[in-house]
Amino acid sequence: MITYKWITDPCECIIAEDGMTKIIQTVHWRLIGTDENNISSELYGAQSFPKPSEEGFIPFEDLNQEIVLGWLGSVLDISAMEKQIEEAIYLINNPIMVQLSLLNN
Repeated sequence: MITYKWITDPCECIIAEDGMTKIIQTVHWRLIGTDENNISSELYGAQSFPKPSEEGFIPFEDLNQEIVLGWLGSVLDISAMEKQIEEAIYLINNPIMVQLSLLNN
């Protein structure tokens, strides 16, 4: 079984615009999967978001990881990402290729 951990840091923010402050524009994220043998693989990226309306704006101080993960989940294919991590861990545990050097022949 693989357990997943998200890291959503740092967040690039517009300092102030249209009466709002610290408006998240880009979230840098990492998704780390670790199996029961402590073998892990990860994906990382950055996701930009449009500027919110004043009605939909959440002040930075009121944001938490659950809210930001909701935003990411609305634009990323998380199940495909988890499958990619699962396949990478499988190949670490069950390698099908090796690297050999001709320099030693």
